[in-house]
Amino acid sequence: MKVFEFSNYKDFVQEKLKHSVLKGHGQLTRIAEHLNVHTSMVSQVFNGSKHLTFEQACGICEYFGFTELESDYFIALVQLDRAGNQTAKSKCMRDLSRLKGLSESLNNRLSKDAILSEETNAIFYSQWFYTAAKLVSSLPGLNTPEAISKKLGISLILTNRILEFLISVGLCKEVDGKIAPGLANTHLSADSPLVGRHHQNWRIKGFEKMGVLQPNELFLTMPATLTRADAILLRAKIIEFIEEFVKVIDSSKSEVLFCFNMDWFEIN
Repeated sequence: MKVFEFSNYKDFVQEKLKHSVLKGHGQLTRIAEHLNVHTSMVSQVFNGSKHLTFEQACGICEYFGFTELESDYFIALVQLDRAGNQTAKSKCMRDLSRLKGLSESLNNRLSKDAILSEETNAIFYSQWFYTAAKLVSSLPGLNTPEAISKKLGISLILTNRILEFLISVGLCKEVDGKIAPGLANTHLSADSPLVGRHHQNWRIKGFEKMGVLQPNELFLTMPATLTRADAILLRAKIIEFIEEFVKVIDSSKSEVLFCFNMDWFEIN
C-alpha cells in the first residue's frame, strides 16, 4: 500500500492501520506518543473533523518511515485538506499531481531485465543491508518494510529508502502491496573496484556474529604451513566446493538468510 494511491491522508492512515499488526490496535496511542500529544487529539483527527498541523504531519511521516517523496506527498495531502480557498487547493492539487508523476516515473524507470550501471552497483555494494534486503524479501513473511526492518535490525526510514532504491533498479518489485525479489542475481567481476568493499561489508557482519555463535553456525580460522603444490591443490578443491555450494543454493527454497565467507590467502 502506497500513499500515492490516496487522495485523502486520513483514508490512507486508516487503511494503513487496518493492514498493520493487530489491525492497528494500539497504533493511535503510539502515534500520539510519537507526536507528543494526547491520544484523544489523534483520534479526533483520524476519526473526526480536526486536521494535522504541518509539524504533526512531518511527525507522522517519521513514524511510518516514509521516504522523502512519500513525505512530500503526504504533507501535500494534509495541506490540501487545510487549504482555506480555491487558489490554495489548486496549488496543492498541482503539487500532488507532480509528486505522483515522480513516483510513477521512478517505478517505471528501468525495465525488468535492466542491466545495473556502475552508479547503481556503487550504491548497491556500498553497505551490506542493500544485499540483505533484496535477499530477505524472498523469505516467508518478510515482504513488508516493517518486517524487513525488524529482521535486519535497521530503522524503518532506512529500510524504506533501501527498498525504494531496490525497486527503482529492478532488484526488488512490489506486487499487491508486498515486496518481492526482482532480478535473480547480481554479480561483480573479479577486477571490479567494488569487490573489496563487498567482501569487507559481509566480513564485518561476520565479526559481529562471532561473539554470539549459534549451534547451526561455524567459524574457522586455521593458519597452516604446507607445500606450494598442496596450497594450489587446496585452492582447486575450494573452488570445486564453491561450485557445488552454488548449485545447492540455486535449487534451494528461500527459508532463512545465511552468509558464507571464505578466505584462502598467503601470508607474505
